[in-house]
Amino acid sequence: MFCKLFYKLSAQMDQENNSKVEWQVQQQILNLNKTYTEMISQEEVKLKEIDTTIKKFEQQILAQKKDVGGVQAILENKNSSNKRVRILENRLNYTTQKYNSVVTENENLLREIGTLQQENDAFDEYANKNTKKI
Repeated sequence: MFCKLFYKLSAQMDQENNSKVEWQVQQQILNLNKTYTEMISQEEVKLKEIDTTIKKFEQQILAQKKDVGGVQAILENKNSSNKRVRILENRLNYTTQKYNSVVTENENLLREIGTLQQENDAFDEYANKNTKKI
C-alpha cells in the first residue's frame, strides 16, 4: 500500500516537479506513519492482553497438575497420551496408504476406460463403413 502510493506520488513529483506535490507526499507519508504507529500501539495492547491470558492459563495448569496427583500422574498421563498418538498416527499412515492405492487403481481404471472408449469408437466407425458398403 505504502509502496504503490509512494511510487505514484514520486511519478507525479517527477512530472510536475513543484513543491506542492512534495508537500502532499510528505503529508501522506506522515499520515501513513501516524496510522502505522497507531496500529503498532493497538498490537502492543493486544500482546499484553495475550500475555496476561497466557499467565492465567499457566497458573491454572499448575493448579490442575497439583489436583491430578503430582508429577508421577502427569508422567503416566503423558505416556498414555503418547501411546495413543502413536496408535492414531499408525492408523492414519495405514489409511493414507490404502487411499493412495485406491486413487492409483482409480487412475488406471480411468485410463483403461478411455482406451476402451477409443476402441469402441473405432469399432463403431469401422462397422458403419462396412454397413454402408453392404
